[in-house]
Order: sequence, then structure tokens, then C-alpha cells
Amino acid sequence: DAAERAATSYRELVLNTVNALTDWRCARDIATATGLTYPQTIFALQALHGAEEVARKGRKNSSMWGPLALDVKPDTGFDLFQSLFNKSVKRG
Repeated sequence: DAAERAATSYRELVLNTVNALTDWRCARDIATATGLTYPQTIFALQALHGAEEVARKGRKNSSMWGPLALDVKPDTGFDLFQSLFNKSVKRG
């Protein structure tokens, strides 16, 4: 189906553009960079995010998009704490 092929092409174009980014960008910036309309870009970004191909931070109108490499979770130190705790507890 032609509509499905077009959607796939939009997604590929958006994915390539997002993967080339070095920082977070709003959907409007990505739309401008790809030459797609804003609705086409949002549709592609949402599909790619659902497939875990791109990262998103924020919600609704404040969403920022970027490559998965930017989506680094902060280290809370929990693993280190748990390891130290387990070593300090004597098991009998």
C-alpha cells in the first residue's frame, strides 16, 4: 500500500536525522531538518519511539527528541550501596 510505504519512508528519514543529532531537539526542528510537515514528523517520531528507535524526554508540547545514546539514565549509586551492604552483612 502506498500510504504504508510513505510512512516507512518518513520514519527512515526522521530516524536518520535524529541519529545524526548530538543534542535534544524539538519536533519542529526535526521537521525543518527533514523537510517534512510537522504532523508527518510527529507521526514518525511517535512510531519510532514506540519501537524504541529514538529517545524522548518530556511530554506533549514540551517533548524533546534525540538518539538513544542521549537517553542515559543517571547513576543513583544504588548498585554500589547494595553491594557494600551485602558485603557488610555476615551471612551465617
